[in-house]
Amino acid sequence: MGWKGRAFADRLQFETAIFYTEQTNRRQTIPNPDAADDFTVPGNLITYGSLYASRGFEASLRYTPSETTSFTAQYTWLDPEWKDYVVETFSGPVDLSGKTPTGVSENIVFLAAEHQFTPWLTGRATAEFYDDYMVTQDNSIRGGGYELLNLGATISPEAWNGATLDLMVTNALDEEYYFLFGGREDANYATPGPPRQFRATLRARF
Repeated sequence: MGWKGRAFADRLQFETAIFYTEQTNRRQTIPNPDAADDFTVPGNLITYGSLYASRGFEASLRYTPSETTSFTAQYTWLDPEWKDYVVETFSGPVDLSGKTPTGVSENIVFLAAEHQFTPWLTGRATAEFYDDYMVTQDNSIRGGGYELLNLGATISPEAWNGATLDLMVTNALDEEYYFLFGGREDANYATPGPPRQFRATLRARF
């Protein structure tokens, strides 16, 4: 269910929504305990949780004080839960029902600003904030939150006859962060997030 609207002569736009979903046989990746002693076996195993439920709230605001400037703010709250999920292990079945799935941030914030400096130059900046998440399946360890700043510009001089150059710097501050993952009790996997990247895209119309 959601609600959207406009205010202040359409300069402010807002959207809100609440949701509830249920999924069966949701795919889940878990560490392979045998990989600790045998490098020839897969590091991860694929299992399927019988019933997965998620509820949440989303809100978005976009403010346009002028024809050349806009600001956007978005917030998401997530509350997922395994309703029915039992993992078979060598020491017997482990019931993870009622636990929060790993790797899902509870709070996510997105901020953006855009300004047209000239008829041919537009700049933008975005910031992303991800809350800590459950690292282990038994929910004993929470961590891994991170923030990212991205910068971009669009260049389209009239002399280019319809060509546009998009420039982007992702993770502009070159923040070092990791996607953490663990078994039942330990955070034993850490995949590094992408470092600072420079991207250029040239688009042309014929």
